[in-house]
Amino acid sequence: MKYNFEENAEKFSSFDTDEDQAGKIKCLHDNFCQLLDRIVMAKKPNWSEDHLEGVFTGFEISKEIFGEFIKESFPLENT
Repeated sequence: MKYNFEENAEKFSSFDTDEDQAGKIKCLHDNFCQLLDRIVMAKKPNWSEDHLEGVFTGFEISKEIFGEFIKESFPLENT
């Protein structure tokens, strides 16, 4: 799956209601989270468990930051 934020962001240009926009924001965030969840990090000889845990922690933080970013980028008018 090729993920292109700009292509997905274009989908936000026309909404009938805030509910439509909220659903599309959730879908965009869910797609991003699924993309990160599908990344398989195999243990490499030079990678410690702490290193791998740090990568996964970074993924979780990225999910939160991305969620905040899209909410700020596409604010709902009635929130």
